Amino acid sequence: MKIHLKLLTERYWFRLGLSLCFAITAALSYADRDFIWMGLSLCLLLFSIWWQLSLYRIHTKRVLFMIDALENNDSAIHFPEEQIMPETREVNRALNRVGRILYNVKSETVQQEKYYELIMDCVNTGVLVLNENGAVYQKNNEALRLLGLNVFTHIRQLNKVDIQLMKKIEFCRPGDKIQTIFNNERGTINLSIRVSGITVREEQLRILAFNDINSELDEKEITPMLERISVNWERFVESRAREAYTAAMVELGVLAEKHIYLRLLYTRSFGCFSVNGYDQAEIQAIALDLKEFAKQFSETRKQVEKFLECVLDVDSAGREPQKQAAKNYHHDQPRDPELFRFEPIPLSFEPVEPGRCAPVLYSSAVRDMIDYSLRSCVERGVTVRRCKNCGRWFPQTGRVSAEYCERPVKYGEQRCREIGAFRQWTKKQTDDPIFKAYRKEYKKRFAWIKAGRITDEQFYAWSEHAREEKKKCDREIISLEEFQQWLRDSKT
Repeated sequence: MKIHLKLLTERYWFRLGLSLCFAITAALSYADRDFIWMGLSLCLLLFSIWWQLSLYRIHTKRVLFMIDALENNDSAIHFPEEQIMPETREVNRALNRVGRILYNVKSETVQQEKYYELIMDCVNTGVLVLNENGAVYQKNNEALRLLGLNVFTHIRQLNKVDIQLMKKIEFCRPGDKIQTIFNNERGTINLSIRVSGITVREEQLRILAFNDINSELDEKEITPMLERISVNWERFVESRAREAYTAAMVELGVLAEKHIYLRLLYTRSFGCFSVNGYDQAEIQAIALDLKEFAKQFSETRKQVEKFLECVLDVDSAGREPQKQAAKNYHHDQPRDPELFRFEPIPLSFEPVEPGRCAPVLYSSAVRDMIDYSLRSCVERGVTVRRCKNCGRWFPQTGRVSAEYCERPVKYGEQRCREIGAFRQWTKKQTDDPIFKAYRKEYKKRFAWIKAGRITDEQFYAWSEHAREEKKKCDREIISLEEFQQWLRDSKT
């Protein structure tokens, strides 16, 4: 009996009908001037309305409970659909259905985000998404690699990498194209940045695309030259136009000065002429090689870069190129298609000097020379490292700890090893909190000289004393806090 009564009272029509009856009773009592019954009916009417609203609040709480569960990724939320009133059963069924739909939508969104993150991590372009406050909304692995960071949540973290880089990124706006150079643990990075904008959920975001153009600079310079040489050589083959041949040979001569590998093209092109006339077969072969080499230059460069990183790089691959080569190659085929593919090359073994014989390469293509150089490095156990100043590879022929190459820098006679070490020392000093504290106080007191507050003698006396205290702090005789306190309390 109690169960049936409970089921009856939970029906919407029962509570609504009860409210209607009390309203009619109150109206009739008022018409009969029976104010006692009218007052009682009105009280019961108010109670029935409250009773009706309580049922509404129960369903509202269920909706809110479901939304909270979905926000907390609780997929187990389920409202009963059996042994309840039909009205409540329909509401619960609707809520369960909405919950399943929303959970599926949320799951699909998460899967899509993971899918897009995977795609972003596979591209060679660094991608960084920032909001207006400088917080990192999204980034990929290439961006972290280029910036030299393992964790990146705010642009203020770039202060540890390069202050100028941080300022350029902080104040860039959509449409900007930025080129900057900075140093990190990978060496010198020549970075190209393109900025675009997007609005997501009424929030303005900046999308930054990073590209390391250290290698691209050479490629952008050489590739057009190769294409022009190929076109001019084709003109020469077709029409024997002397000016086309001259234009091709001039640019080949320029390339020959850039790298010894490219000198082969110049030597072959020059050698196809003799006093007896043209070597027609060789001219045709050179035309074909030039056309193919212009197309394959970029791909070959990437394959070589990959080989250096996976096999010869002492920092990432180790000091045993033989083992790394065996690990990355199956017989003569690379396990990774992006690695350099070795092919048979024309080798001879003959005397090269009195008392010594050695392999001699008779190369007919630039790729033969690259092939021979890489396999020779593996055979001899030669490792390489990126120069921390210019960012180019150099062989570890001396100290294995060397971080700078011996190439001269473009703007002077100094070499990377000389100027790079000075830059690293300067950067280290700049990042040193002891040096920062000393430098700040030094600049302040130096300004006092110009203001006439202290004399030169007073400043130099203080400076000598301050250097002694700094040495104590460097040797951990006194703490940084004690050194800072001494700087604040010191008098000239």
